[in-house]
Amino acid sequence: MVETFTKDRTRICEDLMRPEIRPLLDLPLDEKIERSKDVMRDAIERYQKIGLGFSGGTDSLVLLHLVLQLKKDIPCVFVDTQHEFPETYDFVSKTIVDWDVKDFQKVRAHRKRTDEFSQKLGYKTPEFAVAYDGYHKIAPLMKAIRDRGFDAFIVGLRGVEHEERAKEIFFSARQSPDHMRVHPLLFWRQE
Repeated sequence: MVETFTKDRTRICEDLMRPEIRPLLDLPLDEKIERSKDVMRDAIERYQKIGLGFSGGTDSLVLLHLVLQLKKDIPCVFVDTQHEFPETYDFVSKTIVDWDVKDFQKVRAHRKRTDEFSQKLGYKTPEFAVAYDGYHKIAPLMKAIRDRGFDAFIVGLRGVEHEERAKEIFFSARQSPDHMRVHPLLFWRQE
């Protein structure tokens, strides 16, 4: 059932993708890699202060691997929700050391508000998810982007993950703070 839901959702997302992005889904892996690197090269050339979001997940690991081939000194930001698995923290730490990441910053919210949001909004409700993500993920990331003065920020967002993400473009202007969000893996599927 979950597999059917995932396949159906992926198809829906693919249908929602912009006409210039959708054909890239079927590129062979080596061409996807080069196209993603082209997006990153363009970003590196266009923006003075560029950072990278690194969660330790599959997509951000691929992204880190590719961008380090182009810009070895890229600043990496890890948003610590304070709810990651211990293995995630270990993996992130090991990757940062093994791959010789020179500029790594861990950011987090000032305090954990999970219980507060759960009692007020109910756990696993859409309202809880919005409040939790806003406080524990988005706010610390936006503060890091503002504090570091990034004018562009690369993330491992893929268009097949969610209907809203499917509508994204490679370079997406954001506010509060003003910066360009860069999506080099936008056209990658799970497989």
